[in-house]
Amino acid sequence: MTSTLLAAAVIGVCCSLSFSVHQTYDTYTRTIASQMQDHLMVSARSVSQNLSLYLSEQMTDINILCRTPGFMTQFRSYYADQDINGLKEYILSYMLTQESDVAR
Repeated sequence: MTSTLLAAAVIGVCCSLSFSVHQTYDTYTRTIASQMQDHLMVSARSVSQNLSLYLSEQMTDINILCRTPGFMTQFRSYYADQDINGLKEYILSYMLTQESDVAR
């Protein structure tokens, strides 16, 4: 009878320890998963902001080029005749202007 009570007590302690270990492991994995999600969200937001800034700069450049007198005429000429020389001059001129602005 004593051995039966001792066996029951050992089984009870083992069950409670295994339950505690399971709960601790479950909490740990949830915490790690949550931290990974937060880190990925921060990374995604950062990439999104950088991409948005890059595209905004590109759109500004395109808008400036489109408002440059003669650029749209050369652009249409490029699509009609595949003559890229005039278009290249406008783009090169704009790029050189941008580089000199950055150098200042």
